[in-house]
Amino acid sequence: MTQVKVGDYLFQRLKQIGIASIFGVPRDYEHVLLDLVFSNNLQFKGNPNELVASHAADGYARVKKYGAFVTTFGRGELSAYGGMADQYTEFVPVAHIVGYPAVTAQGKGLIMHHNHENCESDTYRKISTGITAAITVLTNSATATAEIDRVLNMMIHESRPVYIGIPIDIAYAVVFDTSLQIPLTPEPSQNDPELECTVVSELRIWMETKMNPVMVIDGNGMRNVCTEEINELAKLTGFPIFVTVPGKGFVNETLPSFGGTYGGAASHAEVNRAVETSDAIFWFGSFLNDVKTGGITTDFDKATFIGLQRSSVEISSQTFDVKTKYVLQALIHSLQQAPLRRKTEAKMTWNPYPERHITTRGPLTQDFVWHALGDFFQKGDYIISDTGTSASGIGPKRFAEGVFMHNQAIFGSTGHATEAAVGCFQAIKEDRSKYKRGILVIGEGSFHLTVQTVADMLRFALKPIILILNSGGHSIERPAHGRRADYNDIAVYDYSAIAQAFRPAHRTQYFGPIRTAEELTALIGNPAVRGNDCFTVRSP
Repeated sequence: MTQVKVGDYLFQRLKQIGIASIFGVPRDYEHVLLDLVFSNNLQFKGNPNELVASHAADGYARVKKYGAFVTTFGRGELSAYGGMADQYTEFVPVAHIVGYPAVTAQGKGLIMHHNHENCESDTYRKISTGITAAITVLTNSATATAEIDRVLNMMIHESRPVYIGIPIDIAYAVVFDTSLQIPLTPEPSQNDPELECTVVSELRIWMETKMNPVMVIDGNGMRNVCTEEINELAKLTGFPIFVTVPGKGFVNETLPSFGGTYGGAASHAEVNRAVETSDAIFWFGSFLNDVKTGGITTDFDKATFIGLQRSSVEISSQTFDVKTKYVLQALIHSLQQAPLRRKTEAKMTWNPYPERHITTRGPLTQDFVWHALGDFFQKGDYIISDTGTSASGIGPKRFAEGVFMHNQAIFGSTGHATEAAVGCFQAIKEDRSKYKRGILVIGEGSFHLTVQTVADMLRFALKPIILILNSGGHSIERPAHGRRADYNDIAVYDYSAIAQAFRPAHRTQYFGPIRTAEELTALIGNPAVRGNDCFTVRSP
C-alpha cells in the first residue's frame, strides 16, 4: 500500500474516468489543491470567472463524458451555481471541487473571509442541494477516499453535477491509495431481468401492431449514453425518425428514414403532421419545454407516447423503473433474433428540410445565412449554437453525417455557448479522432455577455471558427417584448479588434462585416475560412 494525499486521490480518480483538464479560477482556499493538479499530470485551465469555469467544464463533459472545475468557498462557488443548474437540468456530469477553510478554523468558529457574520460554513453548500446529485465536504481524512468514490459514482450514475468540498488541511492529509485499484463503476446496475423482459415485450407489441410508428430523438439525458443503440434501432425498424433541436447530431440525417426537425407548430407542416398523427411515438430523452415545442404547441394523443428516459420507460402513461440503455440493448437483440413481421419502410413524401424561396443576391437575410451555413458545415464539425436565433436558424438545416451540434435548449442560459465552447474545444484538441473543427455560432447579444472568454480560446490555442450574427441587440428578446425598446440594445463591438485585444500568441483572422449574400457566398468558398489552423472570427 502506498500513501497519497487526499487531493492526489481525487485527481487520480478524475484522471481514471478520462478527465485531462481541470477548469477553474485560482483563489486562496484552493491554491494548495491546485498544486496537486500538475503533480498528477493534469492540466489546469484557468478562466476569467467561476461561471465561465462552470460552463467550460460543462462543454468538456459533453465531449469527453465527464468534466471538473475548482472554485473557492463562498463567493467563488456562488458565482458558479448558474452553470451547475445548467448541468443539473441537462444531465451533464461535472465535479465541482470547492476549496474550504481549514477544518481547525471552522471548528473554532473563526470568522474567515468569503463568509458572513454567523460563520456557518455550510450556508453556501446548502444552496447547491437542489442542483447536485450528491454533496460531500471532506472533514475527516479517514473517510475521505470513500466519500470521494461515493460522490463520483453518483455523478456517473445520475449524469448530473456533484459537489466536493475540500478544506485546505484535508487536501494534504495522507491516506492509503488501495481503493484506486478498484475502478469506479461507470455502468449503472443491471435491470431486474423479469421487468426488463416485460418492457421489451411491451415495446415489441407496439412496434408490431401500430400502423404509423415514429421515433423522435431529443437531447435530454441521452448524450453519451444511447447514441449507438438509437441508431441501430432506427436501422432495424425502418421507422421514420425525427429530431428536436437538442437532438441534432445523434442520428445520421442522410438516412432515407430521416424525416426532419420536430418542434410542435414551428415544424415544417409535413413533419408536424407525421409526428402528431402517429399512433406510436417512441420519444428518446423527452423534455417538452416551450423552447423545443414551438411554445408548447405539440398536439399528439398522449396515449400514443412512449417516453424513453435514462432511468425509466413510460408506455402509455405507465412508468417502468428500468435503464433505457439496457432495455434498448435487449430490444435490439430481440429484433436481430426475430425481426419485426411488418418492418416499416419509411416513405418520405416531403423534403425534410424544405427551402423557402431564398434570394441569393442583395442584402444579407436570416434565411440566406442559414441556407449558406448548411453547406459550410462538414463531417467532423462540432457546432455549439447559443440559445435563441442561432439555435432556431441551425435547427431546420440538414447536417452531413458526422456533424454534431450542442445546444442548450432546456435551461437556456444566454451566453452559455461561448463559455462552454472553451471546454468543448479543449476536449476536441486533446483528441481529434472524431471531431476536426470547433465552430461557435452566436448572436452579438449573447457574445456581449461572454466576450472575455475569447481570452481563454486564444491562451489555450483552441483555434475555433466563430460566427457572430449581428441582428441589432438582443434579437431573440425583441419579439417577446420591447421590439424597439432601449433595454434590448447593446454596445457595438469592433470585432476585428477583439482577438488583438487579448494579445494572441498564434495567427488569427477576421472576415467582415458581411453585408450581402454575395459576400457570404464568397467567404464560405474561401479555403482560408474552412480550415482549423487559426482563430477565425466571421461577422455577418
